[in-house]
Amino acid sequence: MNQTHDDASVHHTRGDPLECYGEWSAQAQGASLLLVDFTLEQYWLPGAPSIELTALYCRDGKRTGVSVTDRQLNKLDMTPVSLYYHWAGEHAFTVVFLGDPLPLCPQQVAKPWGQEIWYTGVESRAVCGLGDASGMSPIPWVQAVMPGQAVGQPGQPLV
Repeated sequence: MNQTHDDASVHHTRGDPLECYGEWSAQAQGASLLLVDFTLEQYWLPGAPSIELTALYCRDGKRTGVSVTDRQLNKLDMTPVSLYYHWAGEHAFTVVFLGDPLPLCPQQVAKPWGQEIWYTGVESRAVCGLGDASGMSPIPWVQAVMPGQAVGQPGQPLV
């Protein structure tokens, strides 16, 4: 894993988010933050265009927060945990903690008779997400970075 910041508690690399998380998780101690730049093919869109994303993993000593964003993250002089929450607020992405329930953000899809309400849909017409009033992240993005089976396999429907 390539560390690009001088602060030993903030690690920044490029690669497969889940592989990088596995390496970092085995070594990280105390408060620590891992950023992993990666490319995601948007399989739900025609032509499956690629998008550049950054996975964020923040360990505060007790819990691990997982997030993903398409925004540029500017390093500030803050602790890793404070920096993580600052970015979450600044860029309105969701923070999901490993082992916690996942908050679904439904999408309303207009129909001639009214609307459909989707909770886990991923299509070119709409993409559901995870989050709350403070931020939302599309389900396929979270699937690409979430360790374990909490949101299913990347690229596969939740139901």
